[in-house]
Amino acid sequence: PVRGLISLLEEEFPLLDFACWCTKQINPYMHHLLAKFVTFLHVDDEALRSVGEYLYNQGFEVFVNPGKAEVAKSFTLGDNTIVIRPGNVHETEEGSHITPIEILLVDLLYEVENLPLMDEAEAEEVAREVMKAGRISMGLLESFAKRRRIQHKLHAINQSTAQN
Repeated sequence: PVRGLISLLEEEFPLLDFACWCTKQINPYMHHLLAKFVTFLHVDDEALRSVGEYLYNQGFEVFVNPGKAEVAKSFTLGDNTIVIRPGNVHETEEGSHITPIEILLVDLLYEVENLPLMDEAEAEEVAREVMKAGRISMGLLESFAKRRRIQHKLHAINQSTAQN
Protein backbone atom coordinates (compact mmCIF):
# COMPACT_ATOMS: atom_id res chain seq x y z
CA PRO A 1 0.00 0.00 0.00
CA VAL A 2 2.96 2.42 0.23
CA ARG A 3 4.53 1.74 -3.17
CA GLY A 4 2.70 4.63 -4.89
CA LEU A 5 3.83 7.09 -2.24
CA ILE A 6 7.38 5.79 -2.48
CA SER A 7 7.41 6.30 -6.26
CA LEU A 8 5.97 9.80 -5.91
CA LEU A 9 8.58 10.82 -3.33
CA GLU A 10 11.49 9.21 -5.18
CA GLU A 11 10.56 11.16 -8.31
CA GLU A 12 10.21 14.52 -6.55
CA PHE A 13 12.94 14.07 -3.91
CA PRO A 14 15.51 11.64 -5.38
CA LEU A 15 18.01 12.18 -2.54
CA LEU A 16 15.47 12.07 0.31
CA ASP A 17 16.07 9.46 2.98
CA PHE A 18 12.66 8.28 4.19
CA ALA A 19 10.72 5.30 5.48
CA CYS A 20 6.99 4.65 5.45
CA TRP A 21 4.28 2.23 6.45
CA CYS A 22 0.49 2.14 6.33
CA THR A 23 -2.13 0.78 8.71
CA LYS A 24 -3.48 -1.20 5.75
CA GLN A 25 -0.44 -3.46 6.15
CA ILE A 26 -1.70 -4.70 9.51
CA ASN A 27 -5.29 -5.47 8.45
CA PRO A 28 -4.61 -9.22 8.00
CA TYR A 29 -3.66 -9.41 11.69
CA MET A 30 -6.67 -7.53 13.04
CA HIS A 31 -9.84 -8.88 14.60
CA HIS A 32 -11.86 -5.82 13.49
CA LEU A 33 -10.67 -4.67 10.07
CA LEU A 34 -9.87 -1.03 9.52
CA ALA A 35 -11.95 0.81 6.92
CA LYS A 36 -9.79 3.95 6.72
CA PHE A 37 -6.04 3.88 6.66
CA VAL A 38 -3.23 6.20 7.70
CA THR A 39 0.19 6.26 6.11
CA PHE A 40 3.14 7.16 8.31
CA LEU A 41 6.12 8.78 6.65
CA HIS A 42 9.39 9.29 8.51
CA VAL A 43 11.87 11.82 7.16
CA ASP A 44 14.77 13.83 8.53
CA ASP A 45 13.78 16.93 10.53
CA GLU A 46 14.95 19.30 7.81
CA ALA A 47 12.60 17.75 5.22
CA LEU A 48 9.37 17.70 7.28
CA ARG A 49 7.86 20.94 5.97
CA SER A 50 8.90 20.67 2.33
CA VAL A 51 7.69 17.07 2.03
CA GLY A 52 4.48 17.99 3.84
CA GLU A 53 3.79 20.91 1.51
CA TYR A 54 4.51 18.81 -1.57
CA LEU A 55 2.18 16.00 -0.49
CA TYR A 56 -0.54 18.50 0.47
CA ASN A 57 -0.28 20.01 -3.02
CA GLN A 58 -0.63 16.47 -4.43
CA GLY A 59 -4.02 16.11 -2.71
CA PHE A 60 -3.09 14.29 0.48
CA GLU A 61 -4.42 15.22 3.90
CA VAL A 62 -1.12 15.86 5.65
CA PHE A 63 -0.32 16.19 9.34
CA VAL A 64 3.29 17.21 9.95
CA ASN A 65 4.40 15.84 13.32
CA PRO A 66 1.06 16.60 15.00
CA GLY A 67 1.01 17.13 18.74
CA LYS A 68 -1.87 16.29 21.07
CA ALA A 69 -3.48 19.73 20.65
CA GLU A 70 -3.49 19.51 16.85
CA VAL A 71 -4.74 15.93 16.95
CA ALA A 72 -7.61 16.88 19.26
CA LYS A 73 -8.49 19.88 17.12
CA SER A 74 -8.14 18.69 13.52
CA PHE A 75 -6.98 15.09 13.05
CA THR A 76 -9.27 13.02 10.84
CA LEU A 77 -8.96 9.69 9.12
CA GLY A 78 -9.48 10.12 5.41
CA ASP A 79 -8.70 8.23 2.26
CA ASN A 80 -5.37 10.03 1.80
CA THR A 81 -4.23 10.77 5.35
CA ILE A 82 -0.49 10.96 5.87
CA VAL A 83 1.26 11.62 9.18
CA ILE A 84 4.83 12.82 8.73
CA ARG A 85 7.16 12.26 11.66
CA PRO A 86 10.88 12.94 12.11
CA GLY A 87 13.38 10.10 12.28
CA ASN A 88 13.33 6.30 11.84
CA VAL A 89 14.71 6.54 8.32
CA HIS A 90 17.88 4.50 8.63
CA GLU A 91 16.44 1.13 9.61
CA THR A 92 15.03 0.26 6.17
CA GLU A 93 16.74 -2.05 3.72
CA GLU A 94 18.96 -0.16 1.30
CA GLY A 95 16.73 1.73 -1.13
CA SER A 96 13.41 0.13 -0.12
CA HIS A 97 11.93 2.95 1.99
CA ILE A 98 9.55 0.40 3.55
CA THR A 99 9.56 0.27 7.34
CA PRO A 100 10.46 -3.21 8.63
CA ILE A 101 7.65 -5.03 10.46
CA GLU A 102 9.46 -4.81 13.80
CA ILE A 103 9.62 -1.02 13.64
CA LEU A 104 6.09 -0.83 12.26
CA LEU A 105 4.81 -2.70 15.34
CA VAL A 106 6.62 -0.41 17.76
CA ASP A 107 5.44 2.65 15.84
CA LEU A 108 1.88 1.35 15.93
CA LEU A 109 2.00 0.79 19.70
CA TYR A 110 3.46 4.28 20.11
CA GLU A 111 1.04 6.02 17.74
CA VAL A 112 -2.17 4.57 19.23
CA GLU A 113 -1.32 6.56 22.37
CA ASN A 114 -1.17 9.76 20.31
CA LEU A 115 -3.65 9.34 17.47
CA PRO A 116 -7.21 7.96 17.27
CA LEU A 117 -6.22 5.02 15.05
CA MET A 118 -7.69 2.13 17.02
CA ASP A 119 -8.08 0.87 20.54
CA GLU A 120 -4.79 0.24 22.34
CA ALA A 121 -5.82 -3.37 23.08
CA GLU A 122 -6.43 -3.92 19.36
CA ALA A 123 -2.92 -2.65 18.55
CA GLU A 124 -1.46 -4.99 21.16
CA GLU A 125 -3.42 -7.88 19.62
CA VAL A 126 -1.97 -7.00 16.19
CA ALA A 127 1.55 -7.16 17.64
CA ARG A 128 0.74 -10.49 19.31
CA GLU A 129 -0.63 -11.96 16.05
CA VAL A 130 2.38 -10.80 14.03
CA MET A 131 4.75 -12.33 16.58
CA LYS A 132 2.89 -15.63 16.38
CA ALA A 133 2.64 -15.58 12.57
CA GLY A 134 6.26 -15.47 11.52
CA ARG A 135 9.86 -14.73 12.06
CA ILE A 136 10.70 -11.31 13.32
CA SER A 137 13.87 -9.92 14.82
CA MET A 138 13.14 -9.68 18.52
CA GLY A 139 16.42 -7.81 19.00
CA LEU A 140 15.38 -5.05 16.59
CA LEU A 141 11.88 -5.02 18.09
CA GLU A 142 13.20 -4.65 21.63
CA SER A 143 15.85 -2.11 20.66
CA PHE A 144 13.36 0.13 18.93
CA ALA A 145 10.78 -0.27 21.73
CA LYS A 146 13.44 0.86 24.18
CA ARG A 147 14.17 3.96 22.08
CA ARG A 148 10.43 4.72 21.98
CA ARG A 149 10.21 4.03 25.73
CA ILE A 150 7.47 1.44 25.35
CA GLN A 151 9.45 -1.70 26.18
CA HIS A 152 7.05 -2.41 29.07
CA LYS A 153 4.23 -2.89 26.55
CA LEU A 154 6.36 -5.11 24.39
CA HIS A 155 7.35 -7.32 27.33
CA ALA A 156 3.70 -7.79 28.32
CA ILE A 157 2.76 -8.68 24.73
CA ASN A 158 5.73 -11.03 24.39
CA GLN A 159 4.87 -12.82 27.65
CA SER A 160 1.24 -13.32 26.67
CA THR A 161 2.34 -14.61 23.24
CA ALA A 162 4.70 -17.13 24.85
CA GLN A 163 1.93 -18.40 27.15
CA ASN A 164 -0.41 -19.15 24.22
